[in-house]
Parts: sequence; structure tokens; C-alpha cells
Amino acid sequence: MTTMGIVSTGTWFPETYITAKEIAAQSGMPEWVVREKLGIDRKFVADPRVHPNEMAVNASRIAIEKADIDPMEIDVVLCTTEEWREYLLWTTAIDLAFEVGAKRAWGLDIHTRCATTIAALKMARSLMADDPSINTILKGATVLGPLESVCPAEWLMLDLYYPKLKS
Repeated sequence: MTTMGIVSTGTWFPETYITAKEIAAQSGMPEWVVREKLGIDRKFVADPRVHPNEMAVNASRIAIEKADIDPMEIDVVLCTTEEWREYLLWTTAIDLAFEVGAKRAWGLDIHTRCATTIAALKMARSLMADDPSINTILKGATVLGPLESVCPAEWLMLDLYYPKLKS
């Protein structure tokens, strides 16, 4: 069996955030519920001008630097950024590869909502096990991108991510 594993991770957080008090006020829940039951003291909220793939690029650059690898060593980019991305019908993995300098990598986007990270990790393992030419895979991700129209039944969850969406 081929030995493989995660050699580096990178995280990037926006400078802006909302507090538990703001979440409570906007969601209608008591602040103590937000803090004690949900365990949220603050929630990072990206500036609307910072798009999902840009966040993945920022985190990926950190992971690449920590791994001390040349981006040209990356064979495949698996991108799990949110479906609400910068442009419609856009393959974000290709842009992510380009932006981090992985110019010989091929890429694909994976979208399975809450199971996306697990699916991407299983896919990465399978690709590496089945194809000896693949040595390095970059997986880029974001939690949630900007949303414009959402079903009202989803407001509670979305309020925790983007509380200023409601008009």
C-alpha cells in the first residue's frame, strides 16, 4: 500500500467579524444561548469584496509555504469553495491553481455541501493511490460565499454566517 498523508494545512481568516451579541440581536436568540449552547464568541465575516476563491488562495499560499514546496510540484487542485462564487459557471480549481503558481496542475471543483471536504479527501487519496504520476494534491476550500437570495427556512444557519443579508 502506498503511504500518503496531509503534510501541511493553511488557514486564512478575514479581519472582520461579528460578536455573539450581534448574532443574538440579529437571530432573536438570547446571547447566552449563542455563547454557551452554540459555543460562538465571534464569527468571521468576510468583506463582501473578498470572494470565496480569494479566501482559498490566501489559505493555500500559507499551506504551500508551510510545506516548503514549489507550487509547480502540485499535480492536481481539488477545489471545494462554496458554490456561490465570483463568477457563474466558473471552474474555481483552475483559477486557484493559477493564482498559487501551480501552473502544470489540472483541477476540478467538488460540491457536495456538508460532505465536500470528506469527498475531496477521499478523492485525493484515490487519485494518488491509482495514479503513480500524482504526488502532490492541493485542496482549497472556503466555508460559505456571499449569498443574494435564500429560502427563508435557511435564515438561522445563514444568519450565523452572514447576518447582514436580511433586509
